[in-house]
Amino acid sequence: MSSKERFESALRLEQSDYVPIAPHLGGYNCFSPIAAGYTLADICVADSKKMAKMYLKCYEKYPADWIYPIGGKDTRWFKERSILRVKEGYQVTDLKTGEKEFFSDWEEHRWVLKSFSLEETLEMLEKEAEKTPEEIIKSGQLQVLEILNEKKGKEIMVTGAIGGVTGRAANLTGMEKYLLNLIEKPDILQKLFQKMVDISIAHAHALHKIGIKFISICEYLSGADVISPETYRKVILPYHRQLLERVPKGVYTCFEIGGNIIPIIEEIIATGVSCIWPEMPLRGYDILDIENIVEHIKGRVAIISNFDAVGLLIRGSKEEIESEVKRMLKIGKNTPGFILGTGCSIAWNTPQENVEHFLNFAKKYRQEA
Repeated sequence: MSSKERFESALRLEQSDYVPIAPHLGGYNCFSPIAAGYTLADICVADSKKMAKMYLKCYEKYPADWIYPIGGKDTRWFKERSILRVKEGYQVTDLKTGEKEFFSDWEEHRWVLKSFSLEETLEMLEKEAEKTPEEIIKSGQLQVLEILNEKKGKEIMVTGAIGGVTGRAANLTGMEKYLLNLIEKPDILQKLFQKMVDISIAHAHALHKIGIKFISICEYLSGADVISPETYRKVILPYHRQLLERVPKGVYTCFEIGGNIIPIIEEIIATGVSCIWPEMPLRGYDILDIENIVEHIKGRVAIISNFDAVGLLIRGSKEEIESEVKRMLKIGKNTPGFILGTGCSIAWNTPQENVEHFLNFAKKYRQEA
């Protein structure tokens, strides 16, 4: 059974030869560029071909049952900027505004997010929602995935991502305004959600057109630690249902959801999503332990497990990593649709020997479990 067949079998809740292994090696500010011999800054200014090369190098070094890359940049991004290599990074200048941005080789880059009014945000999203799947493909945003799918798509599960419903609304309006608007102006905010559904569906169809069969829906602001379950059910859930209803047929979907999902897990499953990918049980959320989540799911959807990528994988001993891998694989052995993964992307400063040991031990033990 190939890695892709193994992964698809899990998504269909069928028995496979082994539990699929799917660590999230990440993109910007994450493990992939370092593992492939690049700096953090190299990837922030890389075109799609260079980014695809990075992911292929990383896969060769740390082979798993999937590749989950970040998307590339619109080709206009490079036309509208000058990129100058300077000491310990890159100086990027916007040719229209003259604004400068420095990307450091060895420090995580923090993008400055501008805050807009609801009306300004709606106007921007309405314009973006006009793009067709063909225009999205032509823009070059998906070229990384096109290259990876051409090179590795028959062997492993090349995974795409769409933005979900809530994230962009919060980023563009500011988190504080976003949370207040959920209470004070839900009608206007729901107009933003509808545009985000339209944008996400256009991207899903574009991904489908280039041959991507598994799409992760990035949704970090729906957990019960951010909003009440009642607010989720009333304000956001209708758009999650619509999103899943409009995804192209033949595509597997995954909700990549942050925070405490237990109070809304029944509603998430009922959307028709193929897979749930929970956050790690950090911040005191023992309720997100994989055993508890599996018990709630009861084999109704696939699940990507949430191995601790920011604590245990960075600072843990080999014995501690082995112990947690064993525990998860024992749970996964009797769980339909279980996929061994990490609860977030692996950080750039994670010791490479730890990632190598995680993968090697998991591959060995899954044959014995």
